[in-house]
Amino acid sequence: MIFLKSIVGIFCLVVLSTNASAQLVWSAPIVVSDSGDFIGVDLSVSGYQNLISAQGTIRFDETILEYSHVDNFVLTSISSGSFGETEVNQGLLSFSWYESDLIGKDIADNDVAFTIYFTVIGSSEEVSEIELIDQPVVAEFVDEAFVTVPFTYETGSVTVSGVSDLEESILEHQIMLFPNPAKDWLKIESSLVGADLEIHWYSMNGEFMKKDSFHNSGSVSVISTDGLNRGTYLLRVGNPTLGFQNQLMQVL
Repeated sequence: MIFLKSIVGIFCLVVLSTNASAQLVWSAPIVVSDSGDFIGVDLSVSGYQNLISAQGTIRFDETILEYSHVDNFVLTSISSGSFGETEVNQGLLSFSWYESDLIGKDIADNDVAFTIYFTVIGSSEEVSEIELIDQPVVAEFVDEAFVTVPFTYETGSVTVSGVSDLEESILEHQIMLFPNPAKDWLKIESSLVGADLEIHWYSMNGEFMKKDSFHNSGSVSVISTDGLNRGTYLLRVGNPTLGFQNQLMQVL
C-alpha cells in the first residue's frame, strides 16, 4: 500500500510539472500585402490547455486596415457572436467566450484559433501592428480550476507593399533569381552593380522567415536556403531606396 501511494505521488508530481511547463502563447503573423487586397490574419495559439474562458481586445490601425469579419473558429464555443464589433472603426475588436459545461478545452499547438479578415486601405510602406491589449476588454484566460493563466503575445503586423507597378517592372529587368525551384542554393544576378541588396523571405501565410543581405559586385551572388522547409515562399528583393520586387520561389 505504501508503494502504491508512492507511485500515485510521483504520478501527480509529473502531471503538475507537465501542466506548469505549458506556456500559453498567442501570436499574429507578419503579412505583406498590396493596397486593395482582401486578407485574412490568423490568430494562432500554443499551450492552450484545459481553458474554460478567454477574452481580450485586438488592436489594429483602422486607417490601414478596414475590418470585414471574423471566421475560421477552432472551438465550437467560438462564434461571430463572441466578438464585439462596435469599435472596429477605432481599430478595436474585442472577443470573449466561455465553455458552458465548465469543462476545459484544448487547442493543438500552433493551430489557428480564429481569423480576422480585412481590406488593406493604407498607402505604400504603412504598417499596422496586430496587438492584444487590455482595453476595453481585459486580456484574460482562465482554466477549469478557475485559475487565471499567464500568457505571452507575439505581435504581428500588416505592411502595405511599397512597390509601384512601374518600380516593380524596372526591377524585374535588373534582378534575376535562379534556379526555380531552388535546392540548397539560390543564385542572384543583377545589373545593379555596386548596390547593396536584400532578400526578404516570407511563407505563403505571410510569416517572415529570414533576411539575406549582400553587395552586388557584378558577379553572380549565391544565397543558402539552409533552414528553410520545403515549400513555396514569397521573396521581396531590392532595397529601400530602389524599391522591392516580389517573386515566388519554390525550395526543394
